[in-house]
This record gives sequence, structure tokens and C-alpha cells, in this order.
Amino acid sequence: MAKKILFLSKNIYSVLHENLKKHSNNEIFYTSYKHLTFDLKKSDVKIFDTRNGLFLEDYDLVYFKQYNIETSACVVYLLEKKISFLNKDLANNFIYNKLAQYVKLGLNDFNIPDSFYGSNKQLMIAAKDMQFPIILKGIQTSLGKDNFLIKSIEELEIVLEQNKKSNFVIQ
Repeated sequence: MAKKILFLSKNIYSVLHENLKKHSNNEIFYTSYKHLTFDLKKSDVKIFDTRNGLFLEDYDLVYFKQYNIETSACVVYLLEKKISFLNKDLANNFIYNKLAQYVKLGLNDFNIPDSFYGSNKQLMIAAKDMQFPIILKGIQTSLGKDNFLIKSIEELEIVLEQNKKSNFVIQ
């Protein structure tokens, strides 16, 4: 039976990925971090690959070709779900950020606020189904820095536009 192998990188295209697709008996998938969404609830954490239409738990193996701020959250998830990944050094040498903390807490049945993380475009799509006001939190900050109380979809769009280089979780 063919295994589903995901190459996870900052970019979409890879010569290695294309060569493996041609010469492997496995199903080879490739995605970038910007195509991942994180739906975080108590005891119900889901990481979805929007590019391939699969959840992270649907893959048999994940290869981290490059690292990004989402890497630690993915590693926490894969360890908890007992899904194989390459670059095992990541299990011992990664930095927790808010996203990784929410994943760890949610998977271990701690009360966390319902949260969603993705690209700014994905945040806008998800927010259309949310009841305002919402909280927008920077995942790489602490002590309330880059936290916003958002009262409308229009306000969310403005804040995201003004903070293009920041990564946020919506609660």
C-alpha cells in the first residue's frame, strides 16, 4: 500500500519533490506553511493542508524541508498523534510559541479558547463565520503586545493589512 508523504517547506516548488513523484511508489505531496490552517479547540486540534485537501494526520510521514514559525506546532502535533516525521532533531530543539502551546494544550484536554490560525487570507475567510467581537493575537509576542479587540470584519481587514508581516491567531 502506498504511503502518503508530505514535504513541508516555505515554498511550493521543489525539484526533489518532482523527482520523487516520478520515481516513488508512494503518494508524494508538497505544501508550504502558508497553506496550513490550525483549528484549535479543547480535545479537538486539526491541522489542515489547504493545498492538498488533507489533514496532517492523513499523512504517513512528514518531511520538514525548511523550518518556519509553524514548525514547532506541527512537531508537537505529530509527536502527540504518533505520526512519523523526518528531521527528528526538531523534537528536541524547537521553540514553543503561542501556536505550539495552543496545539499542546488542546491535544491534552486543557481548556483553551476556540482559536484559528492561518494566512491572513485564511483568517479573513474563517472570520466571516465568527461572531464579533473577536481577539486577534500575534503568535510571536507576549504580554499583550500585538493583541487586538476586533469589532467587525472591516476592522479585521484593516488590522491585517497594517500588520502584513505578523502572524495571528483568532479567538
